[in-house]
Amino acid sequence: MSFFRSFYVRLSLVFLALILILAVLHARIAANVYDRQREEIDQRAYAMLAADMAKEIEPYIGAGEEGDGEALGSAIHYMMVLNPLIEIYLISGSGEILSYFADTSTTVQLERVDIAPVRAFLGRDDPFPIYGDDPRRPNEATTFSAAPLKVPGGGDGYVYVVLRSSLYDSARSEIEDEYFRAAFRESLFYTLPLVALLGLLVFFLLTYRLQGLTNVVRAFGNGAYDVRATVASRDEVGELAASFNFMARQIESSVEAIERAERERRDLVANISHDLRTPLSSIRGYIETLLHREPSLSADDRKKYLEISLSSAEALGRLVDDLFELSRLERAGQGISSEVFSLSELCHDT
Repeated sequence: MSFFRSFYVRLSLVFLALILILAVLHARIAANVYDRQREEIDQRAYAMLAADMAKEIEPYIGAGEEGDGEALGSAIHYMMVLNPLIEIYLISGSGEILSYFADTSTTVQLERVDIAPVRAFLGRDDPFPIYGDDPRRPNEATTFSAAPLKVPGGGDGYVYVVLRSSLYDSARSEIEDEYFRAAFRESLFYTLPLVALLGLLVFFLLTYRLQGLTNVVRAFGNGAYDVRATVASRDEVGELAASFNFMARQIESSVEAIERAERERRDLVANISHDLRTPLSSIRGYIETLLHREPSLSADDRKKYLEISLSSAEALGRLVDDLFELSRLERAGQGISSEVFSLSELCHDT
């Protein structure tokens, strides 16, 4: 048997491939769960950040005097110096972006943000994390903090603080792949070998029983009809071994019946040969007598010899008829019919 055609080897290779896929999926899922957990923690921790900012910057909005804009910018710049990983936006009540304060390495791509997540955040209608639009990355959602604010001109608006700025994502992208590779390496060199070793050991114990059953079946196929499989458990392998033992007993009984029928057939052929030889010998002897001694035989002797030959031929015919009847009865689908007969005639004929 080829090594790679072994059931144990193929099962082990499939198991190792599944373990490797599981390790990759586990690392990815763990990274995604960790990101979501971190986003929820950040949003909970900074839930009041926008409200605190609104209290600080609201005095600089609304009067419209000269210098208010510079004071507002200075105040927000100070806040961003303390926390450079955020982006601050002033939006109208409909979500239009009125002003922003963020890193200038990337440009703002959106003119407005969806206001529904902002209202859900303020009303705490949804559990954290709540995701909103990222003005610099239109196709991505981000966590945020928001608070009501009187925007320039006296209208209602909001402070919209993105908690994961472009600077944050840049730093994250630089180290995320390295951490993922490190986690995968630790899984590959510590967890995977242990799980693989235990799995291969379990598979060996399971397939070892199948190998033992295979040896029993092979020996039975080679003519050792008395061998039986060991039933060591009640699981599927044990049921298979018990089923084989039952089949082996049935086959052994059938083989014994066939051998017995073959012996009986040989005995029958021998008996029939003997029974056929007797009338044939008688017919042959009398015919030879008639041929060789015909001139010296009287009419009575010839008639006597012919009658004896005819009687022997009739006995031979009955034997042949009996053989045909036996062959007909042995054919499938032939039933046995009963009829009345004379016992004295049967005894006389026998």
